[in-house]
Amino acid sequence: MALEHSPPDARGLMSGILQQGYSFGYVCAACANLGVGGAADSWKTVFWIAAGLSIGVGIIRCFFPESRQFLEARKAGKAHARPGAFWKETKMMLRQEWKMCIYCIILMTWFNCETPSHSPPLIQPPQCSHPA
Repeated sequence: MALEHSPPDARGLMSGILQQGYSFGYVCAACANLGVGGAADSWKTVFWIAAGLSIGVGIIRCFFPESRQFLEARKAGKAHARPGAFWKETKMMLRQEWKMCIYCIILMTWFNCETPSHSPPLIQPPQCSHPA
């Protein structure tokens, strides 16, 4: 909703600024963990705090009307939608952009294997699993 009301030329910048919400969320979660004592079982309390905040934001969002852009796009989309149109467009995109798709798959696989926070312990190198 925030991006829809931004000028089209500034939407990329605004999207990047909004992405900082993830980092801010991590900081808030760390502060909440410290606030409840930081013990081994304190993650449950932090989980319920975050769940309550998420449910609260979802309820508040229900009271906001849909944006004009969304309503227009939904109306236009339903008028032109055909069964199977999504898969037809997807196949066309894969034919035209297959190199970019392979690149993105390799890149995201590397991200998942390289960053310890995203990779399961089975694919982490031993030196990352056991600190010295």
